[in-house]
Amino acid sequence: MIDPMLEDLARSPPPRTPSPEIQPLQPTKERNGPAKREHQGRKIHCWDCYCYRYNCYCYRYNCC
Repeated sequence: MIDPMLEDLARSPPPRTPSPEIQPLQPTKERNGPAKREHQGRKIHCWDCYCYRYNCYCYRYNCC
């Protein structure tokens, strides 16, 4: 006969632990406002900007 405690454990899903590589999102006010971060020595205009080979690119139209 199976122990009832083990049976409950087998039925319940494992507890969820957040992965360390997933970063929590910033608050929307900060994400949509002007960015306060530097990348490759240049100011990033908004949170959708990124630098590639010292040029700034953005997913938004006409940000940079």
